[in-house]
Amino acid sequence: MARTTAQRVMPYQEHSKLTNQFLKLVRSVADREGWREYDVFTKWLEAATCALMNPVLTRLGDKERWDQNEERYLEIVRSCSKPYPTMNDLASMLGIITLALEDSPKDFIGPVFMEVAANSNMGQFFTPTGVSEFIARMSLHNARGLLYDAYINEGRTFITLAEPACGVGGMVLAANQVLREQGLDIIEEVEWTCVDVDYKAACGAFIQLNLTGASAVVVHGNSITLETWRVMPTMAALLRRARAMNCTTIMMEGELCERADIF
Repeated sequence: MARTTAQRVMPYQEHSKLTNQFLKLVRSVADREGWREYDVFTKWLEAATCALMNPVLTRLGDKERWDQNEERYLEIVRSCSKPYPTMNDLASMLGIITLALEDSPKDFIGPVFMEVAANSNMGQFFTPTGVSEFIARMSLHNARGLLYDAYINEGRTFITLAEPACGVGGMVLAANQVLREQGLDIIEEVEWTCVDVDYKAACGAFIQLNLTGASAVVVHGNSITLETWRVMPTMAALLRRARAMNCTTIMMEGELCERADIF
């Protein structure tokens, strides 16, 4: 007999109670709308990304992208046969992950994504949290030294890190935990550039990094061909860059958006 998604996910998920609540809402929406779990989860990923991007685009003063973002959110609403209860459940799912990441800033989306939405044609397999933490401790054992070198050699007061195939950001979350343990401020002293070719995965990374206060720019793009389709800075990254540039310029999607009133 086939196991339920919850039975498959729980052995790999530290947030087991909240994960179970999350998956119950996934099933509830699937039953109500006649969708697959995949449809519910991927619509949630994009709806949550749109909701979290709105304040970022408002802060940038980018009305054109704000309108596009809002229209995409409304398209998701219009795809529902029962929009009020369904969108309420999708909002509750975002609330659950917010609580989970506040309790423990470790990968929540990854195990669910692997069971529900992973693309075998892309060879998607997200690194388990324990392995991510082990790699982070080996790679960033001297983060204070890296920060010192950045200041001495380039005058930077932060280190820059890149994840060229970030998935839903599990490796970045683990690395940020290691950096916190070494006393680094992950907003002011760390800046991530995270790239993934799968838009669904990039949405997952943006959600998790934004909710954990990471200074990161998540790129839906291809690290090999250097194509870029969408850039999503977290709010922490936006505000850090604003302070660094004395509130005059912010880089987004390769363009300098002049803003004197970023705060």
